[in-house]
Amino acid sequence: MMLKIAFRNTLRQKRRTILTSLAMIVGFTLLSFSIGLSDGSYSFVINMFTRNRLGHIQIHHHGYLDKPSLYATINNYQSVGQIIKNVKGVEAWAPRIYSVGLGSIGEKSTAIEVVGIDAVREVMATQFDKKVISGRSLSSIPAKEAILGRGLAEILKADIDQEIMIVSQGADGSIANDIYTVVGVVDSGDPLRDRMACYLHIKDAQELFVLEGRIHEIAVIVSDLSRVSKVTERIKVKLSDFSLAIAPWQEFAKSFYQAMQVDQQGMWIALFIIILVVAVGVLNAVLMSVLERTREYGMLKAVGTKPRQIFWLVLYEVN
Repeated sequence: MMLKIAFRNTLRQKRRTILTSLAMIVGFTLLSFSIGLSDGSYSFVINMFTRNRLGHIQIHHHGYLDKPSLYATINNYQSVGQIIKNVKGVEAWAPRIYSVGLGSIGEKSTAIEVVGIDAVREVMATQFDKKVISGRSLSSIPAKEAILGRGLAEILKADIDQEIMIVSQGADGSIANDIYTVVGVVDSGDPLRDRMACYLHIKDAQELFVLEGRIHEIAVIVSDLSRVSKVTERIKVKLSDFSLAIAPWQEFAKSFYQAMQVDQQGMWIALFIIILVVAVGVLNAVLMSVLERTREYGMLKAVGTKPRQIFWLVLYEVN
């Protein structure tokens, strides 16, 4: 009976009912669209930042992230990589070497960051070859080749097939120096990094820095971004005997993660405002409907209708 009365009451003011319904529909449609768009945007940005550059998970020698050092290396990284490869949820892994030095082409010279990469595994993990905007990627075997970041190539006025001399320090204390042929220019999407990055084949980098069989970092790519934490825990269990530091992207990219968190909080505030506007509009319509029918409610009470039933009648009308 109450449902029947409530339905009839909603048709008494058709214009108000239609406008209120439209406000609710538009409000919740906008809310759903905003949530879907923001979630998709965040996932895209995070995936671009991690999958294409840093990796979802990184493995280092203990203390390397806090204080990077040429000597804080991972030994027997091939064995570690084979274990990682067999962990459920891991899509790819790539070893890396990092150091700094001086790079010069002709009369131009500047500080550089030397990054040693496995030419094959880096392509599988971060699609490194697709970032090459000029020339080609590194050969699969060590061939004294170098790829320069876009900014570095501009600073050194580098052209393809020119030679770059790199001077640095070896792990044994010796002066590390060698000459490499520039075979490509890369745009990683990070202008600051591209201003200093010089990529070598990992074997060439190991020879340059006297790091035979040793690396500084293993970047791990997972198949599902939402399962990074679970995959991290699985890797920690598998590598418990190696005494290595294993961290998800939220830890080794804290500033980026915190920026995303702040942006998400701003998004939730905006969504709350949308909900509040819709709720106020509906409440206003309900309030007008109740106030203009006080006599009707009084008559219902006079014929024996309980206050509880009148309350449910109003709720039915709102729904």
